[in-house]
Amino acid sequence: MPVPGGSGVLVGGASALAVDTMDTFYRLLPRVLAFMVITSFVLLTVALRSLVLPLKALVMNGLSIGASFGALTWIFQDGHASRLLGAEPTGYVDALAPIVMLFLLIAVSMDYELFLLLRIREQYRLLGDDRESVAVGIERSGRVISAAAAAVLVVTACFATSSVVMVKEICVGVFLAVLIDAVLVRAVLVPAVMRLLGAANWWWPRLSRSSGTAGKSRSGKGGRKWRTGKGGRPEAAPEHAARLPAPAEASAERQPR
Repeated sequence: MPVPGGSGVLVGGASALAVDTMDTFYRLLPRVLAFMVITSFVLLTVALRSLVLPLKALVMNGLSIGASFGALTWIFQDGHASRLLGAEPTGYVDALAPIVMLFLLIAVSMDYELFLLLRIREQYRLLGDDRESVAVGIERSGRVISAAAAAVLVVTACFATSSVVMVKEICVGVFLAVLIDAVLVRAVLVPAVMRLLGAANWWWPRLSRSSGTAGKSRSGKGGRKWRTGKGGRPEAAPEHAARLPAPAEASAERQPR
């Protein structure tokens, strides 16, 4: 039937509600992702005092999350190994499953990355050797990351037995992502990349002061003289330097009267 002039047609029901919900989600998703990425980058930068490590952390997190999305599509949409999980292939993935997985995995993977990098930075400040600090940091944080990953794997494996398809998809996706993140990314890729980067891991921009200030002296409390050395740091001038006579005065004192 033709629509009367000046009027519109609205469609109700579950299908229309699902379409409107997905439109709203995907319209706001870029803003939410941008906020999460920027916030994570700032927090990691402040904690690690490096601009390279936060970028590496975001890339590594993206690898594990992307791999889990690919596995989810391969299992539930394409139908590979879906019967082993007790699910019938539907030819699609529930639209809410990737969104829920994304928020959960960003939080979990960022925790693992922070645990690891904080231990590595701690050892780097003590040892000053990038290679040894990576090895010791992985050794000391490995138990914490393994225990946390094991807890998540057990919980998601239990909920993956649910007969609700969306719950099964989310749990299987989180299970695979955490497994890849803890075993492959944190134990292999992160130390390998940090070993290749070397000292560039800890790159941090430094504001250099004018070199004309080097060597200038100023007086502090108690009449003690200070001078600005290299790098702009105040250095105490030797006290005996103020007591030494000037060359002209010294020569005059040595002349016979």
